[in-house]
Formats: sequence, structure tokens, C-alpha cells
Amino acid sequence: MPHAVIQGGSLDLARIQRELEPFQERDGDLLLKVSDSFLSRRGTPLLLESLVVESTRRKFLIEIDSREGSLTVHLYTLTDPEKTDGVRRLVAEVARRVCALDPAARIARTNLGPYLTES
Repeated sequence: MPHAVIQGGSLDLARIQRELEPFQERDGDLLLKVSDSFLSRRGTPLLLESLVVESTRRKFLIEIDSREGSLTVHLYTLTDPEKTDGVRRLVAEVARRVCALDPAARIARTNLGPYLTES
């Protein structure tokens, strides 16, 4: 499953929900979009309403979990879309934007390496 583990900094899910703006990116026929977020009453997880349009349209949720000293960005298992390049790119973009919220945050582990090095 595509994921990124973020460590360092002082990010919590409530702050991410407040500061992570909805966004939309186009690259030719590819559309990547995060439109809204939902934080559990327990304070974890944070779910991001996501859309990828490639050859087909995929609506799904990206989940950000908080664990001791780290955050994990991954696909929410109940929506489990096909893991296309576009889906992987969107998970990587969310991880990149979360890290940008705190200069001390960094991606410690991931299986999205090629998608994180794209400009």
C-alpha cells in the first residue's frame, strides 16, 4: 500500500486539518484533488476526500494516522482504490504538503520514493 511515515516537528492532526488547504493539480489529462477533510472525534485519524482522474475517475480517502512520534499518510482501507500512478502521486503530494507545514518534519520511511522526487 502506498504510504509515507513523517517524523519530527510538532504536527498534530488538528493542526494539519486547519492548515492543509484543499488543492487541485493538473498535469495534462491527469487531475489530482483533495477537497475536504474529516477528523475523528477521538482525534485520529484524519481523512482527506480525494479524487484522481486519469483514464477513469477514482474517488477515495487518504488517511493520516498519528502514532507516538510519527504520522502515517496512506490510503484508507475501506475505499481502497486501484494503486495507479495518479493515486500514488496524490498520496506523495499530501505527504509533501504535510511536511511543508513544519520545517522540522521529514519523511522517514516510504514506498513512494519516485513520486516524491518528481518536481
